Amino acid sequence: MGEKIIFLDIDGTLVDEHKVIPLSTKKAIRQLQQAGVHVALATGRPPFMYEHIRKELNIQTYVSFSGQHAVVNGETVYQRPINAQSMIALHEQALTKKFPMVFMSDTIMRSTVANHPYVKQSLARLKFPYPEVEQHFPLQQTVYQALLFCEAENNNIKNDHTDLYFLRWHKYAIDILPKGGSKAVGINKVMEALNLDHENSYAIGDGMNDFEMFQEVGTSIAMGNAVKPLKEIADYVTDSVDEDGVINAFKKFALI
Repeated sequence: MGEKIIFLDIDGTLVDEHKVIPLSTKKAIRQLQQAGVHVALATGRPPFMYEHIRKELNIQTYVSFSGQHAVVNGETVYQRPINAQSMIALHEQALTKKFPMVFMSDTIMRSTVANHPYVKQSLARLKFPYPEVEQHFPLQQTVYQALLFCEAENNNIKNDHTDLYFLRWHKYAIDILPKGGSKAVGINKVMEALNLDHENSYAIGDGMNDFEMFQEVGTSIAMGNAVKPLKEIADYVTDSVDEDGVINAFKKFALI
């Protein structure tokens, strides 16, 4: 059969709306690890925003920034930051439109403005603190992901930046990534590093940034609280995060 690996999304999958890991999920992950299954995280978050989760669950293999940064057993195996000139061009245009932005390296994030309501509301949903302000961050740091804050009707800015990928996840917030990047790219790098077969890979998630990952793995599992398009392509739909969806899915596929 070969060694198995499972990739877990974080928000809406590993943690509930209060950003708490259900006890049943913690138990399930311990059982997977004891059974010799590789357990990895695959998230849109930057590494510094879920270090506490990795420590708590003893997970040292993970994909961050929706695929732009991959680590296996604590060692970086892949990184693809946003092209610096592309990031600067977007930053300059956002300034002229008075759209705030947040930039993320692998260790810190910084905002272009202080106390903006769109930034506050969007990051509050993720239970993230408001970033420090550093206007020239893209000139000084390697940026893996950025956030652009504007209402949906003002989103035509993306038409001017064809080398970037725009994914709205909040009525005021959009993820900015390199074009062609996805969780699928990152998890492939992980499986290559571990010499694992795709047929023995599983992914469980709930959002649109899990779409490409679902198409890449051997078995895809959508949470009961997942968005409809993801459920439609999933091999299996489990229960919601607050209804023990993760452990129930693992039991369904005899992983534990």
